Amino acid sequence: MLPLFAKNLVFLREKKGENQSETASALNLSRSTYANYETGDNLPKVDIAVKIIGHFGVTFEDLMQTDIQDVYLSEKKSDTKNKLVSIPPSIPSCIPMPADQPVVSAPSQVPTGGGAQSGADVLAALLEEVRKLRQDVDLLKKDLATPGAAVAGA
Repeated sequence: MLPLFAKNLVFLREKKGENQSETASALNLSRSTYANYETGDNLPKVDIAVKIIGHFGVTFEDLMQTDIQDVYLSEKKSDTKNKLVSIPPSIPSCIPMPADQPVVSAPSQVPTGGGAQSGADVLAALLEEVRKLRQDVDLLKKDLATPGAAVAGA
């Protein structure tokens, strides 16, 4: 049985009507690297995971922890047409960035508010999420390296 992450990748790719080569190309990966994610042989690094969630328009949590196919089928049965778990409106899946705009470091908070956000604000929010994920990974590595340390939530 495939890990949930791998199952979700296969479902999302097929739902989008792409083959592995097309998805890999869109993510700037080799087909074999992407195929290893779909078979559950490997997990992507954080920067690749960010590309994947952007490409498919899902949240990181949903990609890793939700059976997206089951959610889709349940929603379809309840007459919700073609509705998939999606990225919040504050972080669109396509980020238009002018080539001449410099990349700035992420702010300490994700921007909020009801108005439209600039590409720089969205990028800053994504960079902050990546920073937080890296901190979590570093803490887990530290916990695992400490003899006799119990992992939180285990």
